[in-house]
Amino acid sequence: DMARRFDARGRLLRLVTDSQPNAIYMTDGEDRISFANQEAARRAGIPAADMVGKGLAAVFGPAAARERIAFNRRALEGGAKLVHTLQGDDGRVIQAAHVPLPADGVGARPAVLVVENDVTETVTERARRERTLNHLVGTLMAVVDKRDPYAGHQSERTSELARAIALDMQ
Repeated sequence: DMARRFDARGRLLRLVTDSQPNAIYMTDGEDRISFANQEAARRAGIPAADMVGKGLAAVFGPAAARERIAFNRRALEGGAKLVHTLQGDDGRVIQAAHVPLPADGVGARPAVLVVENDVTETVTERARRERTLNHLVGTLMAVVDKRDPYAGHQSERTSELARAIALDMQ
C-alpha cells in the first residue's frame, strides 16, 4: 500500500512539473541531475529520463554548466534561494532560481532545485519600449527646440549636462 501511494505521488509530481512552462531540474551535491521535467528535457534536447544521472556539463556543456554549478554551490553553502540571469549561446535570456534542499535526515543528501524561466520575450519587449520612449522624447525635444529659435538645442544641451552630472554622482 505504501509503495502504491509513493508511486501515485511520484506520478502527481511528474504531472505537475511537466505542465509548467519553466525548465525544472534537481541536482545533487556532485552536480548530477536527479530529476528533470519535460521542459528541461526539451531545452537540453534529450529525454528527461536520459538526463538523470548525468552531470550538468554533460547536459548543458562545460561553459554553460560552470555558472549553474557556481550558483548551486552558493545556494547550498548559504542555505538560501539565489536568483540570477544568464544568457544562452542561442541568445535566450534565462532567469534561474536555485533553491537549496537540505538533507532530510533519512540518508538523502542535500540537493538544489533549479527553476529556469525563459524571459527573452520580456527583455526584448522592454528594450523595444525603451527605444520607443527615447524616440518620443527626442521628437518632443525637437518640437520644443523648433518653436523657439533663440533656445535651439537648449533641451539637448540640458539633457547632456544632466546626464554628465548624474554619471559623475553615480
